[in-house]
Order: sequence, then C-alpha cells, then structure tokens
Amino acid sequence: MEAPCPFDSQGRSWLEALAEGGMRQALFQTAALSNLQDRHEGPVIHSAQPPSHNINIQVVTIDEKTKQLTERIIAGERTG
Repeated sequence: MEAPCPFDSQGRSWLEALAEGGMRQALFQTAALSNLQDRHEGPVIHSAQPPSHNINIQVVTIDEKTKQLTERIIAGERTG
C-alpha cells in the first residue's frame, strides 16, 4: 500500500490514492461513507440477542385532554 500508484498523476502511494477516492465517493454515496467508517473504526458489532419487546414506559400527562389522547394512542386507536 505504500508503493507508488502507477495510475496516480500526483505520484502518491496506493494508500493515499485509495483514501482520496474513497472520500470522493463518500461525498455522494452513503454506502461508501459507511464503508470508510467501518474500515477506520471497525464495523458495528450487533448483539446476538434480539431486542427485548417488554419495554415499560411511563407517560405523565399535563391535563385531561392529553391523558385521553395518550390513552387512545396506547390502545392503538387512530387519532387523526
């Protein structure tokens, strides 16, 4: 990677030429940006356990109208 890249007009190493090429792609392609991040920081490690679906959330409302709307949303009713 430290050897001069024969295709680079500026005489940079393969590492430098590829880094610039990757950065240019990342400007327009989110997948290229993600690829660069994975190579720099390491890929995100996903947990082997599925997320828990038993999440407890406590909702505090400020008035009766908000309380009723919140209860309808929790019950799965359409509100609008």
